[in-house]
Amino acid sequence: MSRRGTTLVELVASCVLLGALLTVCLWLVQASVSERRATQERLVALQEAQNVLEDLYGRPWNDLGPDVAGRAQLSEQAKRVLPDGRVEAQIDGPQEGRKDVAAKRIAVSVRWRPSAARPELSVRLVAWKYAQHPPPTTNN
Repeated sequence: MSRRGTTLVELVASCVLLGALLTVCLWLVQASVSERRATQERLVALQEAQNVLEDLYGRPWNDLGPDVAGRAQLSEQAKRVLPDGRVEAQIDGPQEGRKDVAAKRIAVSVRWRPSAARPELSVRLVAWKYAQHPPPTTNN
């Protein structure tokens, strides 16, 4: 006896297999999209921290103080990309009692919370700015 076509069991088995493969593919796509979003958020946070750090570093030595650091803000683009995003800048220095080295430490952090279920994420950049001293003059 020869069979033509497929049986109901074969059809159900192939549908179950196809459903399982589709589920795995959808899960992989969702994981990929989620990872891409996380990478984009981190990249934007790093760019924002770098921009704020460069802005502070480019200021004259005497203008670098806590009041300037407190005015740092996220750009409009970063506010759209980083949920609950904020920037924090801190300027420390020069160290008391150290007359040989005049340096200020500039630290910039960008923090954001991707979702209510995930912990807060952050990036931090630090730079040192040294005072410009004129070279010593020699009398000939």
